Amino acid sequence: AGFHDAVTFADLAARENFAADCRTAFLRCSYWLGAKEAPRCGLEALARAIFDRHVGDAAYDADRSGVEWWVQVRGRTGDQHEEPVANELG
Repeated sequence: AGFHDAVTFADLAARENFAADCRTAFLRCSYWLGAKEAPRCGLEALARAIFDRHVGDAAYDADRSGVEWWVQVRGRTGDQHEEPVANELG
């Protein structure tokens, strides 16, 4: 199983929406979601779920903790980066 199987989608529309979110967020930068902040999009919800999975029952300072996340969008051949587009996350 490769990265193609890492996330499953309910249907093709959900997959296309996720891909569109990735293209929107791809600005060659990273984002920060604080532990107390609500996710603003599906990508942040995914990052939060990964954070929660890693943290588990561990004690942590929610005022100083969170998750850094980013996207990397590649062309269909896997060897080209698409150009970034403007978005409202940055």
